[in-house]
Formats: sequence, C-alpha cells, structure tokens
Amino acid sequence: MSADADIVRSSLEKLLHDHSPSADTSGIDEIVVSYVSGVLEEVAVDDEEVDSAGMKDVMAAYVPEFDAIPEDAITSWVINMVHVINQEKSKAKAGKDLTLDALISSFPVETRKHCNSQSISETSERSQKLSETSNGSDEQNSTNGDEQDEYSEGLATLLEMFPGTCNLEVQHCLATCGGDLEHATTLILQRQEQGINIKTSTTSKVS
Repeated sequence: MSADADIVRSSLEKLLHDHSPSADTSGIDEIVVSYVSGVLEEVAVDDEEVDSAGMKDVMAAYVPEFDAIPEDAITSWVINMVHVINQEKSKAKAGKDLTLDALISSFPVETRKHCNSQSISETSERSQKLSETSNGSDEQNSTNGDEQDEYSEGLATLLEMFPGTCNLEVQHCLATCGGDLEHATTLILQRQEQGINIKTSTTSKVS
C-alpha cells in the first residue's frame, strides 16, 4: 500500500470513529481505499464536484456505520484530504530535489564536469533512440486509444440499458468487472436488487 493509501485509510478510520466510535473499521480494505483515492484524485486533478451522497452510499455498502456520517462532513473531509495529499507530495518532491543538489555539490569540480559531459552524450543517444522508436510508440498509442474507445462504448451501452442508473454507478460496475460488459450488466442488476447501488443525488461544488 502506498504512502497516500496509508494516509487515506488512517483518515477514513478517524472520520468513522468521530461519528461512530464503536464502528468496526475492518471493512476499510484495499478496495475501499482504492475507490476513495480515485475520488480524491478526480477532485484534485479535474476539479470534480464532491458527490458526498454517492460516496456515502458506496462506503456504507462496505462499512454500514458510514451511513451515520453527514454528507457535509464527507464533503469537508474530501476537500481537506486533497490538500493534505498535495502537501505530502510537495514535501516529497522538495526532499528529492534537495538530496540530488546536495549529492552533486559533494562531487569534485572535475567529476561534475565529467558528469555534465556524459549527460550531454547520453541525451544525444536517447534522442536518437526516441527517433528510431517513434513508430513503435505511435502503434502503442493507437492500441491505448482503441481500448479507451471500447471502454467508452461499453459505458454508453450500459447507460442505454439502464437509463435510470447514475453514471457513477455504471462506471463503478464496469471498472470493477475490468470492462467486461456482460459481467458489469450482471453486477448492476445484483446491486440494484440488494439496494446498494449508487443513486443520483445533488452534489456540492468544491469551493
């Protein structure tokens, strides 16, 4: 589990205990942490809205005590966690840059000159290799594009099949099934029967 995942899990447990002290946190497994991390990334990178109601429904399916947490508390938690994770990443990057600068400064002048010369030579070689392999990269990009198109088509098909199901629920089921349309259809039906499907709700905009 990555450092970010550890932070998310620890904070989720604290949030749950703040509102339900006797709650069992064993249900906060890697699947739950992965889902929440994805939500945080969307909010941080794409400035997505915080769907606190949808997030609450998903979390309560794994840990029922999450149903006791108010939606505004979930929204505040998401916004705060985005800031915390961004700060941790900034600190880590600054630490790496500082270590590299200190290491280079410790080298004798002649060694640094040699390293610079070698770096220029390596850069030239890499440029040549990149040019030689550009066709291969284009083919790889084309393959990735085909996979994305296939996923988008599957998503659109499911939304047509289940017009009353919200986009987030369909995306969740399709991703869980690895893009398998048939399995995703079965999962959506099962979750609807069990009453644990994500429902469309009014969202709160990140300020």
